[in-house]
Amino acid sequence: MSTQHGQHWLDREDVGDVTVVRFRGPGLRAEEATRAIFHLLYGLVDEAGRRQLVLDLSAVESLDSLAISKVVMLNRKAQAASGRLALCGLTPGVEEVFETLHLQEVLDLYADKRAALQSFLTSGGPEGSG
Repeated sequence: MSTQHGQHWLDREDVGDVTVVRFRGPGLRAEEATRAIFHLLYGLVDEAGRRQLVLDLSAVESLDSLAISKVVMLNRKAQAASGRLALCGLTPGVEEVFETLHLQEVLDLYADKRAALQSFLTSGGPEGSG
């Protein structure tokens, strides 16, 4: 069994095939902490096979550029594994950063955990728009 550094920064809940991860702290600004947290999150996709992820950011007041790039990379990892990343509970500060960087065009953003989980039920089929 491996030790998971950074675990005290996250709460994890598996809801069927979807893994919900909630950040406990108000910000991701310390480089070492950010790297440890996202190492765990990447491991969910790469090692644990958890390809459907919801990141609940309701406790996060700010994200630095490293954390934002790690979120984008996590999104790519999930997609490469035929999965999906959904973000929910964006605080005004985080939402403003995402809007400024036009990340709402690349990431799936939802108001709350319930809406994010529901999106996995409604987007599970092969049909799409267009």
